[in-house]
Amino acid sequence: MSEVTFEQLEFFMLIEKYKSFSKAAEENYLSQSTISKKIKALEKELGVELFIRAVRNTELTDAGREFSLFAHRVMNEYYIMKQTLKDFGKSRKKLVIATIPIAPKFGLLKVIRAFCQYYTNVDVELIEQNTDSILKALEQGICDMAFIRSKYVPDREYGAYPLMKDELVLVVGKEHPLAKERSIFLRDAQYENFIFLGTNTGLYRICMDECRRAGFVPRARERNIRIETLEELLAEGDCASLLMNSAAQRLSLDKLKIISLKEHPQMDICLALKLEQLTDLKKTFIEFATDYMMDDYNSDD
Repeated sequence: MSEVTFEQLEFFMLIEKYKSFSKAAEENYLSQSTISKKIKALEKELGVELFIRAVRNTELTDAGREFSLFAHRVMNEYYIMKQTLKDFGKSRKKLVIATIPIAPKFGLLKVIRAFCQYYTNVDVELIEQNTDSILKALEQGICDMAFIRSKYVPDREYGAYPLMKDELVLVVGKEHPLAKERSIFLRDAQYENFIFLGTNTGLYRICMDECRRAGFVPRARERNIRIETLEELLAEGDCASLLMNSAAQRLSLDKLKIISLKEHPQMDICLALKLEQLTDLKKTFIEFATDYMMDDYNSDD
């Protein structure tokens, strides 16, 4: 069984325009018999006659007039699509994406790399900033969109498109008294000496908010340290830290223990942008990123 082609629709519209098979053939530098065969194949596919064939003028049948409405609508969309893709391919485009420092470790750089390989006329510039700076950059239009914790996306005027789920966990050394536990309530760790990676990060605010919600203010032994230092200090066994599970899984788990929190504080990573600045290119990246992350997540299962 054959299918209706754009070529057949173009021939149909030309015959309709000139009321002649021969003039339509001349327009395309084809023989009249070639176009006649194409139209007969179209009529056979549709199961109706589209033209009343006459010596002087070729007129549409009732079925032909009905089909004409669909043909013009389809071809109009086809021409718009061709022009859009043509314009898309002519000029290079650019996306500026801000990201919290930890986000690249979630595989988000793979998303950008795959996107640029598929859309070769798009350049992506990545800016690594803390949460407050990212929100300012979005507000001022310095960046187009951002990888950020959904918790900190302003409700009004912003769109947040989830990419991956994450949650806060407690991390201790293998010799720590809590290491024998699989999960605890966060309040059970209120007397611990905590270590935090940075007070100017969204993660630090998340940790402080969750501790306050659990009914205590954490005692901070160290602040603003590097992840390598954090691992060494935790391995000593006399302190604890709060990290996102995705980041904790990348630590040296032969020396450390990840303990889930029974509250399961969710802190998802999303793509955020101002809705009034949503363009076709940004929509394309959002759809690509969400599909890519979903496929990547399913492949890990």
